[in-house]
Amino acid sequence: FHFKNAFVINKNITCKAKSCRNNACHKQKKGAFTGAVFSAKSGKAFVCEGKTQIFKNRLFDILYFILAVYSLQTLTFSGLRCHFFTFLFFSVFLYILEKTRSTDSYKLLFILPLVMLFWCNIHGGCVSGLGLIFMYAVGELLNKKPFKKYILVLTACCAVLFINPYGVEYVKFILMATTMQRPFVTEWISPFLHPAWDFMFVFKILFVLNFLLILFQIKKIKTDWTKYIVLIVCAYLSFKYVKNTPFFVIASMSLLYSDLQALFDKFINENVINKYNKSHILSILLLAVCLIVFSVSIPNNEFNFYSPQPVKVVEFMKENNLNGKIIAPFDMGSYIAYKMYPDMLIYMDGRYEEVYFNETKDLLDDFYNVQNEGYKILDLQAEYIIVPVDAVLNDYMIKRNDYKIIYEDSENCLYARKDIVKDNYKLLFDESLYIDILIPNFKYKKLLN
Repeated sequence: FHFKNAFVINKNITCKAKSCRNNACHKQKKGAFTGAVFSAKSGKAFVCEGKTQIFKNRLFDILYFILAVYSLQTLTFSGLRCHFFTFLFFSVFLYILEKTRSTDSYKLLFILPLVMLFWCNIHGGCVSGLGLIFMYAVGELLNKKPFKKYILVLTACCAVLFINPYGVEYVKFILMATTMQRPFVTEWISPFLHPAWDFMFVFKILFVLNFLLILFQIKKIKTDWTKYIVLIVCAYLSFKYVKNTPFFVIASMSLLYSDLQALFDKFINENVINKYNKSHILSILLLAVCLIVFSVSIPNNEFNFYSPQPVKVVEFMKENNLNGKIIAPFDMGSYIAYKMYPDMLIYMDGRYEEVYFNETKDLLDDFYNVQNEGYKILDLQAEYIIVPVDAVLNDYMIKRNDYKIIYEDSENCLYARKDIVKDNYKLLFDESLYIDILIPNFKYKKLLN
């Protein structure tokens, strides 16, 4: 993230980190909310804690940043998905709520209903924002501080949920989707119950470290209930589901920064660091970054940046004005619908839990694996079928007499029903316009023009 003006917050203080004055932050150390904001230009982290100063321990800042980013594996390695908006808006809500607490000014709170209006019309994860406001209201009540305005804003945000194209039905849908059990979906199981011990290993380290820190800090005589309610609830959600791990990473790296920094200073002080010159430290950091990049680049890595989409097949269909019903692999349905609806109607896409019956996906899986009664999907008389070139289904399709390949590239074959096959098809686009983006395991092609 790049901020031209990096801001960090201290209790009752808002400091512009690049030009904050020494007298702006004085004796506000107790209960201070301390954050680090990274600037892409300067590569430095600025922190306000007690006296405003540039944080000297840059090694901690860099390691802290790498740990945070690499703990977000469900975001960085899962591809571009709409839940990105939920974690973005969750961060915005957390920032506004924490700034409200630190400045004792409640004006910013009334921005939240407006943000919720956009959020609820983009992704159903908006319920996490409602939960966050509720936690702040309960926490401030336990802290014996004003909390009624949080309740007021929460009520306004709940009312905003109904401002959508579907009205009440959308709210019912969100309630159903958020309470649905998904025992067979990897991202809806616990990261600690995954059969592979090294699954999300960096996140597990962060989770254990932060959770132990929470248990240690909560024993203090004066407990900030708001802070620890948010952290414990997010910890529970991330322990329960892989999908929710970014909530705990975002919350803990924001609310526990100063606590982690103090813990780091306890074990690695300036005297230890000064024994090594800067070149040694930079070499170690460079090695760490290389190891991380290498681990991402390993063949057959569990996390791919994007699933390969049928870009060229779709371009071919658009150029030839093809329309009708199409059967495609599960992870291609959304892309085809996005590019070709209403000309091309898909069999199904990734919304199967909320929109389709389980039998619908089972039949699709059986069809592409050529097993059980998967062939019955052809009774739907779909005009087109996309089959990956390395799929066993190709042998089965070639043996049939009712479908014929009308297009093939290095990744996919497009079959058409024989009764609608044309004599000639246009192929106007040049293959040289497609390039591989230089990211490990990234098979997606991008059209330059």
